[in-house]
Amino acid sequence: RDLTDRMATEIRDGRERTGSRDTAFLARARVIRERYAERPGSRDVTFLGLHSDPTDETDLDLYGTLREKTWSVNVAWIQQAYARGQADFLAACSFSHLPLTDGLNPVPWTVGHVAFTFDSIVADPLQLPKDADRQEAWKFFDSMRIGHATRWSMHLSGQAPDAAAARLFLATVHKQAEELADATADEDGALPPVVSYLLVYGLIHELWHTEDLVHTRHVHQMPPPVLRAPPPPPPP
Repeated sequence: RDLTDRMATEIRDGRERTGSRDTAFLARARVIRERYAERPGSRDVTFLGLHSDPTDETDLDLYGTLREKTWSVNVAWIQQAYARGQADFLAACSFSHLPLTDGLNPVPWTVGHVAFTFDSIVADPLQLPKDADRQEAWKFFDSMRIGHATRWSMHLSGQAPDAAAARLFLATVHKQAEELADATADEDGALPPVVSYLLVYGLIHELWHTEDLVHTRHVHQMPPPVLRAPPPPPPP
C-alpha cells in the first residue's frame, strides 16, 4: 500500500508540474495569437513564428525551445563544415537535367530551395539583411507553397531562376553564415547557443539534400559524385 500511495503522489505532483508548464505555454500562445489577429500574416510566417515582436532571437520561438539551448559550436569548425557542405552539395547536383517524374525536382530548384531554407531557418529568425531577390525567393523555392508540378512548369518555362542564379543565391547565404559566425563568436571562438543551433540546423538541411541527390544518382544510374571527407567533430 505504501508503494501505491507513493506512486499516486508522484503522479499527482507530475500532473501539477505539467499543468503549470501548460498554463504558461497557453498564456504565451494566447498573447501571440491576439497579436497576430491584429496584424495578420501568411500561414508560413506564422508557422515560423516570425509574426512576433522580438526583443532577442529567443522570443521568436513560439514553443520556447531556443531558451533551452546551451551547446556552443566553435567558429572555425562551423565555417569549415559549411564550406565542405556547400562543396559536397554542389558536387552532388552537378548535372543539369533530370527527367520530369514524381519525386524528382529540377536541379536549380533544389539549389535555390536549400538557400531559401537557410533564410527561413537562420536569416529570418535572426533578422539578418536580405536583398530584394531573397525577399521574393519564396515565390519559387518555398516547398510549403510551391508544389512539384509548379516547380517543373516554372523551370521549363523559364519563369524560375536558372542554375547560375540559384548557385549565386546559395553562395550568398553561405557567405552570410560565415560572416554571422565571425560576428557572434566570443574571444575563445565559441558562438552563442542560439546561433550555434540555427547554423547547425541549416547545415543539416543542406546535407540532407546532398544525401538525397547521391541517392538520386544511384537510382538513375548516374556516376557517383566526388565528395570530400567529412570534417572532424566539434570539440566538446
